[in-house]
Amino acid sequence: MRILKSMVLFFTLGLLLVLTPNFANAEQGDTIPEGNQESIRIPIVEPEDSSEDSLQKFSAASTNNIGYVDVWVTNNPKKINWEVVVYAPYKGNGFTGHFSITNLSTGLSHGSYDITGMKGSISPPIYRGKYGGRLSGVLLYNGVTTGVTLSSPYLVWTI
Repeated sequence: MRILKSMVLFFTLGLLLVLTPNFANAEQGDTIPEGNQESIRIPIVEPEDSSEDSLQKFSAASTNNIGYVDVWVTNNPKKINWEVVVYAPYKGNGFTGHFSITNLSTGLSHGSYDITGMKGSISPPIYRGKYGGRLSGVLLYNGVTTGVTLSSPYLVWTI
């Protein structure tokens, strides 16, 4: 009986640790749209200050829209694609970011993937089901941060 109680406690704690990030996102007012949204456009804005310390401390109201990132899903082959567009006179020749994927059928994280470059694709091991993802990143010009993505809409797709 003691072993059974320990197993139940261990399972409950493990489940709590896995679901806590999803609950935290829900508390921030994030919503997952109904149906599939197999492409999204994420604005890129100027940070108030391009130093590394201030990347998380910018105000969208006080920034200029300097471009965007288009993200879309292709099912055959299974890929998540992105392309960065920068408006003139702003400059950017590199992009670095993270794409976080959640299996919406189970609610479990499916991983976070690093992306680099102005355009490209990733092929995460995705199986049948409904998935969602968010992108965050920074625009670079010769290694200097010139822009940051605003909060990404939720990309939703089914395989």
